[in-house]
Parts: sequence; structure tokens; C-alpha cells
Amino acid sequence: MQGWILAQALGISVDWYTIAMAVTLASILTTFPISIQGIGVREGVLLLVLGSFGFDIGRIVVFSIILTLISLTPSIWGLISWLRDPFVQIESDALEESILTTEEI
Repeated sequence: MQGWILAQALGISVDWYTIAMAVTLASILTTFPISIQGIGVREGVLLLVLGSFGFDIGRIVVFSIILTLISLTPSIWGLISWLRDPFVQIESDALEESILTTEEI
């Protein structure tokens, strides 16, 4: 859904089914260990699929880059959190108490 909304915002007038097919295929192919985070693979797949429908190459590349940034946003927040305190200390008393209560059940 976010891919279709983004495509509409960028002026890529495509139906929902086509964009869902293109983004799903790109997502599947980016899982192969070819590049880091699928960068380059995603763009290539989207250029191949959406380009065959006659859409502007520049808009397709921008679409792909923005999709990548959207998917990286939660990871960036996690990295910031981890950099602030990479080794969070877990209170052992609370952990032992939870283990004891689960063993009693």
C-alpha cells in the first residue's frame, strides 16, 4: 500500500496490482545475498518491471530510493538506541523471579 501511495505522490500513475507485483518481486529478489540491503537489485528489478510499462526511469529510481529509506528508518532508530547504551544490563533479580514463576506453573 505504501508503494502505491508513494508512486501516486511521485506522479507514477499505476494501478495497485502492478505496483504490488513489482515491489513484491523486488523484495523477494533483494533477500538473495547479492548486495548490501538489496541496493541496486531493487532498482534493477523495479526498472525492469515498471520500465516495461513505459514509466519514466528517473521517477522509478527515486521511487526505489525512497522505498529503501522508508525500510531503513526503523533500523536507524535501533542503531541510535544501541549506540546510546550497547550493553543494557538486565536486572538478575527480576529475571530469576520470572523464571521461578514460570516453573511453578
